[in-house]
Amino acid sequence: MPVQMGYGASTIDFFVCHKSKFYGIETKYGAKRATPRQTEVLRQIAVAGGGTWVENSSALETTRELLR
Repeated sequence: MPVQMGYGASTIDFFVCHKSKFYGIETKYGAKRATPRQTEVLRQIAVAGGGTWVENSSALETTRELLR
């Protein structure tokens, strides 16, 4: 699912604002990891105070738990 923002390079899969907090979520199937570019985007979000994670479950278990 390559996500592009405008005319630039692809980025992470989801930007979410939930209960006044900003999150960046990258989704991967199974044990796959974020690419170096995606990791950098997630790092920048974390440095700015946002929450970040990589979701590997099709049941969205990590996302459900972290957004509670």
